[in-house]
Amino acid sequence: MAGKVKLISANERVALLPISGLDGGEKVPNPHTFIGITAAVQQIYTIAEGLGAVDPQNANAYRANARAYAGKLRRMKADAMGKIAALARLDLRCASVHGSYDYLLQEFGLQIALVIEPAAGLQPSATGLKRSIDAMKARQIQVLFAEEEFPAAYVETIRHETGVRTRFLKHLTNGSFTSDNFEKGMRHNLEQLTSALVDANGS
Repeated sequence: MAGKVKLISANERVALLPISGLDGGEKVPNPHTFIGITAAVQQIYTIAEGLGAVDPQNANAYRANARAYAGKLRRMKADAMGKIAALARLDLRCASVHGSYDYLLQEFGLQIALVIEPAAGLQPSATGLKRSIDAMKARQIQVLFAEEEFPAAYVETIRHETGVRTRFLKHLTNGSFTSDNFEKGMRHNLEQLTSALVDANGS
């Protein structure tokens, strides 16, 4: 039909992960596929293929651009892996303020043990916060991943009560758009994650 907008589902070939560490243990698909290298690369190729189908004359250019950008992201991951290659163990007992980072952590074979927020953007009650603090102590959580763009006052309470290290990750959805937003945000997240792994191995 003339004038009909072609929709490209970037997640079409991405295997969805459940949100790890939910208090009730329920299996909820994690929609934050964009916060991870492997899923992002797959999305890039899916978008390029969709654009090529709509605009065949420029299909080769879309594919070339996709390969170049995917290569850039893979090099970022390789650089991060290089920083932790000599560690004795790639193990990290971690909690997260929000259930956003499963796709990032799976790049390193890691999993969130506990999510603090009872739902997206909903801060825990005093009872819920105490339950999380008790769980973090019992599970010997080594690091809490908080969100840089959405600071929460209770993070300091958790740090005070548990002594856990805190790393601030980017959700990659906030602020004005620039062409390198994703790269800068992902590089920041990889640096935070690798430094947490290095610290955990030294403790």
